[in-house]
Amino acid sequence: NTSVQSISNISWSTGDTTASISVNPTQTTTYWVTQNGCTDSVTVTVNQADTSYTNITACDSVVWNGTTYNQSGTYTYSGASNNYSMSFDGVDDYVGYGNPVDLSSDFSISFVMKSNFGINNYNPIFFKGTEFDCSNENSELEIYVGNGGITISINRTQPQSNSYYFTNPFNYQNLLSCTVTSSQGLYSIYFNGVLSDSHYLGNIINQGHNVTLGYSKWINGSGCIAHYFEGNIDDFQIWNTALSQNEIQNYMTCPPTGNETGLVGCWNFEEGSGTIAYDQTSNGNDGTINGATYDTNVPSQSCNLTNANGCDSTAVLNLTINQADTSYTNITACNSVVWNGTTYNSPGVYTWNGTNSLGCDSTAELNLTINQADTFYTNITACDSLVWNGTTYNSTGVYTWNGTNSLGCDSIATLDLTINPSSTSTTNVTACDSYSWNGTSY
Repeated sequence: NTSVQSISNISWSTGDTTASISVNPTQTTTYWVTQNGCTDSVTVTVNQADTSYTNITACDSVVWNGTTYNQSGTYTYSGASNNYSMSFDGVDDYVGYGNPVDLSSDFSISFVMKSNFGINNYNPIFFKGTEFDCSNENSELEIYVGNGGITISINRTQPQSNSYYFTNPFNYQNLLSCTVTSSQGLYSIYFNGVLSDSHYLGNIINQGHNVTLGYSKWINGSGCIAHYFEGNIDDFQIWNTALSQNEIQNYMTCPPTGNETGLVGCWNFEEGSGTIAYDQTSNGNDGTINGATYDTNVPSQSCNLTNANGCDSTAVLNLTINQADTSYTNITACNSVVWNGTTYNSPGVYTWNGTNSLGCDSTAELNLTINQADTFYTNITACDSLVWNGTTYNSTGVYTWNGTNSLGCDSIATLDLTINPSSTSTTNVTACDSYSWNGTSY
């Protein structure tokens, strides 16, 4: 509502004659007022809320305005929402990230956390070191609750090893926004956007270790001891720059979407299910969730989407998700087979990676059985003639027969044949009474 005030009884174009009128136009409107024969006007400009539409076709999933979508549908966005945090049980839960960042220069690490332990009990949050390796305890950076606040430890086992206890006036058992920045070796910690303390620790020695959220380990006289965080962590971010206090406060209420300069990784845990914590940046530093579960205990956020006129704006996404596919083929062949342009002559399981008709990854798997053709050789000596594989042979020579074996492959039989002809002899004998010839008496 807009109130327009006059200085005397006048006549408005609305028909009102009072000193002021209240109007509620739905579009830009000009109101006329007449006073003592003079006419003037007042224009009320109305800016409208708007809606934008985006059509996206993607393979498997897409990140849109900080949320990962893996199903086709129509989605709307009016500003950032926060539905889930990651809950750790303190027994064996953690999230592994590989090695997404070099911390040897300026950086910022930000997260929202709730610790189920008191501030004097060890509760590990961030660990970049030799995870699950009890042969050494090297680490580049550790951030953990303990020693009356949050402790930062760098370069453990190195000559440049250093640590400092940052006390915290807030209650750790409530959701607390924490940001650690390092600028030329000067470490600062912000609680709920307020600078708590700064201390010089020096620069981190980059050793290429992996990042683990909710885990740390110690090696001492009792052996190798793994520790796991108990509580909630949300809005985990890694930057390759030292954020200012103003930036930290802005991202507290309206977290980054993933496109910000210097943002190496951003994990908002808004998936709600599954074992992948998707990186909201284009860097692809997705995390693997091991045991931790999604929880609805989250910090409040206010990040409404507005247009250039300051009015509400709604973005609508029409999303088509095409899936990658995998096909399986069983082939039994003789000697060899050509599959997707490659000749295979040994049995085994083979894969081929390509693109399907929808432009998504396609993986074909071949389970191949190779049967061999066989050849047999036979030497035979016969008199006059021989019947072999249905054919009569009466001459010495080498003969072949082509057929199929029991596996359906070619079978070649070779006959090396010797034919000896029969012979006839005539003997004339004259004898008295009888004669014995070839064992018979005549």
